[in-house]
Amino acid sequence: MKNMHRELADNRYDYQGRLFWLLLLSLSVAALLYSAPSANAATPQSVGIDYDIVYVRYPRRGDNITIELPDGENPYSIIPGADLVLLRPDGSEEILVDCRVEGEESIAGGEANCSVQDPMISFDGNWVYYAKYEAMGVIPANKFSTAWRTLTANSLLFKMALNVPANQRQEIQLTTVGNGFATDKLAGNDASDAINNFGIRDLGVTPLADGRLLFTSNRDAVVSYRQGVKGSVSNVSGATVSQIYIMDDHDGSTPNKNLHLVGHGNLNHIQHPVMLKDGRVLFTNWDDAGLRAEYATATLYIDHPDGGHLEQFLEPHHYHKRVEHFATETTSGNVVVSNYYPRMATWGYGTLLRTPVEITGPKFLNGLTTVPDDEWRYFTRKGTDELTPHTSGRHEGATNQSGRYSTPSAAPADSLLVSYSNGPVTNNPPCACVEIPKLDAGIYFITNAGTTSITDPVTQLVMLKNDPNYNEMWPRAVVPYQRIHGVSTPSLTPPADEYTATERDRGIVAGSPIAITGTSSMQNRESAPLGRDRFNASHRKGGGPDKGWVVQGTDAGLVTNDDLWGVRILVMTPDRYHTPWSTSAIEKNERLIRDTRYNQHIKGYYTHTSENWKILGEFPVRNSAGLIDPDGEEDTSWLAKIPSDTPHLIQSIDRFGMTLSTEQTWRHVRAGETFAPCGGCHAHSKEGIPFTNKWADSASYQPWDLVNQTPMVQLDSSNSSQVVNRPTTGLWGVEFRRDILPILQNKCSNCHTSTNNLPPANNARLAMFDSSLSGFESDVRTYRSLANDSTQQFTHGTTIPAGKTRYNRPQTSRYVRALQARASYLTWQIYATRLDGRSNGDLPGSADISYEDLDFTAPVNCTASTLLTNDEKGLISRWIDLGAPINLDRPRMRYTDDQLLPSVTLAIQQMNDGKTQLRMGAIDIESGIDQSRSQVTITPTGSSAITIPFSAITFGAASGVGLYTLNTLLASQVTPSTPLQVSAVIYDNAGNHQSIIRTVEALDPDTAGSIQFANLSLSIAEDSGITQLTVFRSGGSAGSVDITYAAIDGSATAEQDYQLASGTLSWADGESGAKIIPLLIGTDALVEPDETITIALSNPTNSAVLGARRTMIVTINDNDIAPENIPDSGGGDSGGGGGGGSLSVILMALFLSVLIPITKRIKNSGIRAREG
Repeated sequence: MKNMHRELADNRYDYQGRLFWLLLLSLSVAALLYSAPSANAATPQSVGIDYDIVYVRYPRRGDNITIELPDGENPYSIIPGADLVLLRPDGSEEILVDCRVEGEESIAGGEANCSVQDPMISFDGNWVYYAKYEAMGVIPANKFSTAWRTLTANSLLFKMALNVPANQRQEIQLTTVGNGFATDKLAGNDASDAINNFGIRDLGVTPLADGRLLFTSNRDAVVSYRQGVKGSVSNVSGATVSQIYIMDDHDGSTPNKNLHLVGHGNLNHIQHPVMLKDGRVLFTNWDDAGLRAEYATATLYIDHPDGGHLEQFLEPHHYHKRVEHFATETTSGNVVVSNYYPRMATWGYGTLLRTPVEITGPKFLNGLTTVPDDEWRYFTRKGTDELTPHTSGRHEGATNQSGRYSTPSAAPADSLLVSYSNGPVTNNPPCACVEIPKLDAGIYFITNAGTTSITDPVTQLVMLKNDPNYNEMWPRAVVPYQRIHGVSTPSLTPPADEYTATERDRGIVAGSPIAITGTSSMQNRESAPLGRDRFNASHRKGGGPDKGWVVQGTDAGLVTNDDLWGVRILVMTPDRYHTPWSTSAIEKNERLIRDTRYNQHIKGYYTHTSENWKILGEFPVRNSAGLIDPDGEEDTSWLAKIPSDTPHLIQSIDRFGMTLSTEQTWRHVRAGETFAPCGGCHAHSKEGIPFTNKWADSASYQPWDLVNQTPMVQLDSSNSSQVVNRPTTGLWGVEFRRDILPILQNKCSNCHTSTNNLPPANNARLAMFDSSLSGFESDVRTYRSLANDSTQQFTHGTTIPAGKTRYNRPQTSRYVRALQARASYLTWQIYATRLDGRSNGDLPGSADISYEDLDFTAPVNCTASTLLTNDEKGLISRWIDLGAPINLDRPRMRYTDDQLLPSVTLAIQQMNDGKTQLRMGAIDIESGIDQSRSQVTITPTGSSAITIPFSAITFGAASGVGLYTLNTLLASQVTPSTPLQVSAVIYDNAGNHQSIIRTVEALDPDTAGSIQFANLSLSIAEDSGITQLTVFRSGGSAGSVDITYAAIDGSATAEQDYQLASGTLSWADGESGAKIIPLLIGTDALVEPDETITIALSNPTNSAVLGARRTMIVTINDNDIAPENIPDSGGGDSGGGGGGGSLSVILMALFLSVLIPITKRIKNSGIRAREG
């Protein structure tokens, strides 16, 4: 390096004068270009952008025609003809994927064969991944102004190399339809017509740090709980649920390799995951659990790539229907995300929010805030502000028609690429608002994304591309990840089954389909006051309907810590596609249920949430040792073993087993995961209480086992609470016709029967039964009188005040408050006391809801024979808490049917002795595993398949429920270290099945494993300094292993371009995982081609083998710009216009007159000017 400096110094006097003027003039040009960025920038290079940009262009048909683009509520709505385009720094373009039929000048009335969306750049900057809808067919001319939805067209994943000449580019297909939309998993499912309604929706692909790919898909055949919101019987394509999947990256020869679901708790649309620098995955979650469906919002959640460790990133407790969508992480460590009103109202365009990733202490602020300024949000994430305060995400249009933003993407030097459209950017607003011109989006550039505030887009945005014939979206900087974030890839996060590596063994053996969930405190919690007390007008925004239970989980009445007795865990069975009802069947049930959302349901049951909630278990959290939390409250920590990969939510309950508070967020835990990190039950802005040294962390504490038993709270004869195990294990549901109606017929019919809905003979208010009806109609008539009579059709002697038409949700009738037995009048009557923590007459104000503040009156005319037992009371209260389920007049897909698939794990697992074993776990918590039909198939490479009946698989009795070890059985049939394809089809006793396929490197648990790089290639900037190259040992850990690494010069030269001495990596016996090779990259002042190095692994010891990624090609990207490539900033055809002015032309000419002679003299002298 010293010689390099000496050579350059010898020539310094010849060029000293020119260099001085060069520096002065270059600074002048830079100041001119950046002091007031213009929306008229001619080319990306004219504003300092030296990299290519990939984007998608959607056809646009003028200012007056509405088109459909995918947004948060309609992710599958897309017009055909969207191309993938490469924009170069000089403004020239290359169409990478052409989705227009050649020669077709107008799509309207013509034909397009595909549409691209969701591009993402690989970490080395050499590849673009994307989703592409295929075979979209003919488009009628009016489809730009009416609904166009992709029905049976499949969206599949592709990639394309960008570091090769244009004539060598080719699409590599990563996914195929394969087994298609998996409708066959549900027993008896006659889903032959599914192909007419559904296509595969592989979308939102993003590379992972370990070389795999993460994306979203609807392959598991899960549909939205609320079909009336998302689709219809004749067209339910919009109802399919997007869940998170993972698969191996590949060269096109092994489509769908190791493709499997990891987002088991994703029960509605999950969209556009993106990797954060810390290794976690950020994504938009349309989380409308429970009653939140009536005011659904979608916000950002975060988890680990394998689906574990789910947490909220932004709080969903906001009171305008908004979506936080299209997120990116900037150089400065902020997440930038678009905030907008969904339902095609703004085409996914809104304002940009900015919030930090890393936060010290509690992550949220307590108090009503207005970020953005038109949104009421409690518990705002610390540091959140609006990057674009000049606009909003309102439905009624952009503020002052100043435009809106979508699909932001991080770029080098803390800059942003973003799609922006000027104008109102609104469609069919609920006001007399301007909505013309329609969306006209282009690609724009924002600098200083961590600090800037866009108040005037005309002067602050730099336009890179805006063709009036297209809407340009999804810009992506084609640069290595290192250039944006300073590291070659995001961090690696441990898999779920390694979370407990440093914790005490709690009886879960690797490979078991079991996990542990819990918390450090049930009392360290807070709830947004807007939903705390339904009857306090000051707690309700604008005096409107109850926002608790509608936009957030909250309390049932007034709750204090003294009310807390225990925890209930509920399992939610996903709804799966099955044959729609006939029109006559729908009309019949709609007439009986009278639910306006119900007319398009295709399921065989109804609940207040439209969801299938069942009880996994109930248990106490009051500790007997008198332990106290740091906040002075009693220690209420707990842990529970539950089935892995099972959607669930958590409630607190009182001593009667009634809900005190509930979360309304679907979640799951992965096999082997211990997840108890939250520091409290919805602590939000409160300091979290560490789990360490809590009661549940003590050696004597045993997690509640909800896998092998179903505990429940029960009142004994003296009305004291006790825990008993139900006689049958598994899920416990309470259904009206099976469980509740017999009690009512036996105990209530004498007093509450009428004819033709006349008042009962004894003047009872409630006409629960009608003697003029029979059969199913009679059953539903009784159900409606209790649980679905918001207009008081079946209640006599009381009226709803003038000007009011009905009870507001969650009050579904005079007698039932949805999900809140504790606050329901029916429950007060059967317990003969008020239970909601309030007293009669304590309404704080607001007469407009006084009729809903029911006062308790003691039951009359009850004799000993009519009194309910404690068990009967418990059934009724749980029925209310579960959403008042009722089976409809259908033979299948009912609430009481088993629709939950078995939970199956299949993987090579790290054991306590450091060795590996192929282990399979299987469990079904509703009807149990049918071993006679289940089987496993092993296909060694180059050999015939070996089919093994499930009943013949060795069962590890000490390993926990449902854990099976395949090694012993196969040891004599499979050669150690032979790659295998392992597939399992596991049936439950209801006839449902779960299938899983894995490709594994080896079966023998005593192998030394394989050694390979994390990536085949890596691109890094010339000025990146030290780069870490990751090498993995996997597939075995027997014995100590050494491996040699060395660098081989390509076009780069050792000691001049990089420094890396040969060396050795070592793993101890029983050790696996990652090791690091440090690579030092030099920098220079020369303009030169990108240079390459090959790093090779060799000589593994102790029978270890080299994996497929035994070499890595490192590309050093030159960071110097050739002067002859610096364009005139005066204009051009690309980028949408001219700009810059005559002064910049003069300065540029002076700049070139100084620089070109210098460059020529340096080149002619043969000097390679370098800096160490």
